[in-house]
Amino acid sequence: MDYLSKQWAELGAGDWSAIFACLIAALLCRRAFHSATDPNRKAERSFWAAATMALLFLGLNELLDLQTVLTATGRSLAREQGWYRERRSFQLWFMVIFSIAALLGAALVLWKLRNALWPVRLAMIGFVAIAIYVVLRAASFHHTDQLLRGGLELVKFGSLLEMGGIAVVAISAVTYKRLAEKSV
Repeated sequence: MDYLSKQWAELGAGDWSAIFACLIAALLCRRAFHSATDPNRKAERSFWAAATMALLFLGLNELLDLQTVLTATGRSLAREQGWYRERRSFQLWFMVIFSIAALLGAALVLWKLRNALWPVRLAMIGFVAIAIYVVLRAASFHHTDQLLRGGLELVKFGSLLEMGGIAVVAISAVTYKRLAEKSV
């Protein structure tokens, strides 16, 4: 519980904004899920269910800072097992494998949803932006940290990827709900 108290005390305005954005987008995706009642749109319904869960997880991750726990665990393991000096190579391979898996997963989802209404495909673009942010953040390379923190004073590149992706998904969910209701 001490970790949670410390973690919540360290959350800034940007963190809270991302948490609330994820929650709002998740609620909008849930509404899109409930509007996908056409039996021919089962894949879209599944997509919105998965989108809801993904956004809830992203919000929870932002709240609990799970990637820091994972990084600290990996660092301890690397030191204990004697491969800490080679951690950059491991990080690179992790990023490459995760990126390939994410691209293959996105390609599979896009193929399954090739006949979906356009807001679903637009939401996928939002998730791609979020995935790029997550991969760069998970890699935790010094130069990727600089890239994510770079940008204008008010708008950082990482925030633009994360919040922009969440916004695209939220707008897509609202648009999908309206289109689905018109087609009924």
